[in-house]
Amino acid sequence: MFFQEANLFNGLSQGCLNGLAKIMEEQNYSKGDYIFNEGDPADIFYVLEEGTVRLSIGDRGHIIYMLDDQGSAFGWSSLVDRDCYTASAECVTEC
Repeated sequence: MFFQEANLFNGLSQGCLNGLAKIMEEQNYSKGDYIFNEGDPADIFYVLEEGTVRLSIGDRGHIIYMLDDQGSAFGWSSLVDRDCYTASAECVTEC
């Protein structure tokens, strides 16, 4: 279970981790794909298994963060009671 790498899941019991594994779904994206765009409905939380994702807000090119570590978590809007994503997530490599 690669997602155990995410700091968010540190300290969870094996039972909780097993429960999370049952509801997680693997998705694959190509270089240049957008996983979500700013303003899209925020209904999925993501944990990066491999690749690089660029998070940006506003005009294209305004980079706020590059994710490339296994276990990096993003799509937080879906966890903090927001209706839509506040950033865009673009795949810089295959993810």
